[in-house]
Amino acid sequence: MDSLRRVYQNNKSSADVKRTMRELKNRVYNYSEMEQMVRECTCNDASEPQASLMREIAKGTFTVEFSSIMAVVWKRIKDTKNEHHPFKCLVLLEFLLREGNAEMVLTQIQNNLHLISALTSFRLLNEHSIDVGMQVRERAEKFLHFLRDDPQNAGGSAEPAPAPPPADEDAWKQQVKWDDEEDGPPVPVAGGGGGGGAGEGRG
Repeated sequence: MDSLRRVYQNNKSSADVKRTMRELKNRVYNYSEMEQMVRECTCNDASEPQASLMREIAKGTFTVEFSSIMAVVWKRIKDTKNEHHPFKCLVLLEFLLREGNAEMVLTQIQNNLHLISALTSFRLLNEHSIDVGMQVRERAEKFLHFLRDDPQNAGGSAEPAPAPPPADEDAWKQQVKWDDEEDGPPVPVAGGGGGGGAGEGRG
């Protein structure tokens, strides 16, 4: 909880209605500390996910909180009304594969691969009729390349790829099962429903 408290304190000067509403919902729906961390990490703003929160969430994937963590992720990755939720969920998923319980996270990803594939065609028009979904589409493509072990896209960085890690550290990638060349059956993005793991069951 200290990590979450530090995030709130660091952003105290820029607190807005969205943050206040998020804190209120945390209390009303009695979200666990870990669920609150995932919600804050994937919140609806343009800031980058907090590394400190992602590290705490990664630790949580080795505990009984795993299901709760993934439920929030899959619910938010299906959000078609905001580009920040799915984008940050992709960032978090990649981090969890690197630092968290990779085997269990990978199983969840394989079961919901169609949701990630659908994000490669994510489109969202803002109030000026401008498509703001490009960053989501690009991140989804990079994430799929990451799963396919493409060194140029694995980290989403333009810097030269580091030397390959030992085989045992990268073993989980050998377990990825691709249903077909399209990375799994696409699902309609416009409806924001279908597929995915168990939802939070709360707003």
